[in-house]
Amino acid sequence: MLKLSLRIIILIVLVVFGLQQTDSIFYKDHFYRDTINQYQKSDKDFDIVFFGNSHSHSSFDPRIFELELDAKAINLGSPSQRLVITKVVIDMVLKNKKPDLAVVNIFSLSLNESNNERYKTFQLEALDFLPLTWSKANTIFEMFPVSEWPTAFSKTLRYHFNWDDISSVSKPYEYPGNYDTHLGFSTYKTSYDDKSYSKFEKKFGDRDVEVTSLNSLEKKRIDDIIKIFKDNDVPVLFVNAPDAAYDISDNFKTYAIQIGKYLNSKGQNILDFNLIKDSLGLTRTDYRDPNHLNTKGAIKTSKYLAGYISKQYDLNGAISKEELKKNRYYLAKNDFENTIKSVSLEANDSIVQGLKKIHLYHAGNNKMEFLFEIDTTSFKDVKLTTQYGTSPNLPINKKERSWPTISKKDVIHYNDSSFLVITLYAKQREVFDLKVTINGDGYPTLFENEQLKL
Repeated sequence: MLKLSLRIIILIVLVVFGLQQTDSIFYKDHFYRDTINQYQKSDKDFDIVFFGNSHSHSSFDPRIFELELDAKAINLGSPSQRLVITKVVIDMVLKNKKPDLAVVNIFSLSLNESNNERYKTFQLEALDFLPLTWSKANTIFEMFPVSEWPTAFSKTLRYHFNWDDISSVSKPYEYPGNYDTHLGFSTYKTSYDDKSYSKFEKKFGDRDVEVTSLNSLEKKRIDDIIKIFKDNDVPVLFVNAPDAAYDISDNFKTYAIQIGKYLNSKGQNILDFNLIKDSLGLTRTDYRDPNHLNTKGAIKTSKYLAGYISKQYDLNGAISKEELKKNRYYLAKNDFENTIKSVSLEANDSIVQGLKKIHLYHAGNNKMEFLFEIDTTSFKDVKLTTQYGTSPNLPINKKERSWPTISKKDVIHYNDSSFLVITLYAKQREVFDLKVTINGDGYPTLFENEQLKL
């Protein structure tokens, strides 16, 4: 019987190893794959690294910390990431280079480990794109029964229905046009409406069970995070990002209070943004949905956190000017110097009221952005057409086209600049005949660029 069991285990190990060799060409398209790819391609020498779930990746924008602290930063948060998975991500980072500061977002869902298929699927979304290490393997051993190990380890099995669509794992992820990303920071530029808030209010208003203490597993998960940073001599700051549920759900709020008490008992700092969000000037327009900040809310939260970090921690890094050229807030602060091309539209003010200039810059990877400088007193919403080709002289029907609207409600204010953003995620690393026009017949081209290598 013992020999049979050993043979089964050896067979499972061989199957898992064999499948791992083909996993790089079968994958589920997901933005966290893009985040991990960016991390793996970097020099990994980051001053600040953010960890946690969607509250982390929606709230803390590395561009702000680059500009405010002269620091290299990356956000390794992923949707629904629990602390048990966060530990694997931390292990990956600390095996490479040690940051000056780790920031870990933590709240009730960080500790929720309900043993159902939906929960396990959430965790695999993060684990799938992490390199195979003992920490990753041990977590899968803990979460899944032996019979599920091959599937849990292997994307080749799990995504077998995609086998007709074999693609390289390095292929850039195609983000939606209204998504805002930078080195793992990922959120929408939009805000939510009254109908969305009503559904949210009912959902969280029913969660009225107060939490009076953390259980032993929850404490262990927190202790494990504290220990791994302590063993590696890396300072850690725990944070709780702004969330409207804090004001509605007794469960959400009391959970946060108990997490804070436990961390304080362990000599750890926690900055709960829900206690100070009014002083940050956050309003409904700063959230993409009631649980998550949008671009504007992330600016406010990140600027506050950058100021807090500058007073409490010592950072040793200095980000290069080449990296800063990919940072829209750096460009705005420096009068949009170092952009690829700028076009003044003030002479066309009768056509585009309040639209002053358009700037094009390469925002890293396969991403390019148009920054529209505006006069907020006179600007009115306008629908545009963007188009480009993936090879020279393509007919219009073969070009990549989109019809974004630049709207006053989406204006970004940073220091003394007010501007709107259109992001294009190019399908090739070289684009041709890039144009921006007002949507409609007879309108002139506002911006054009013959060739651009990303």
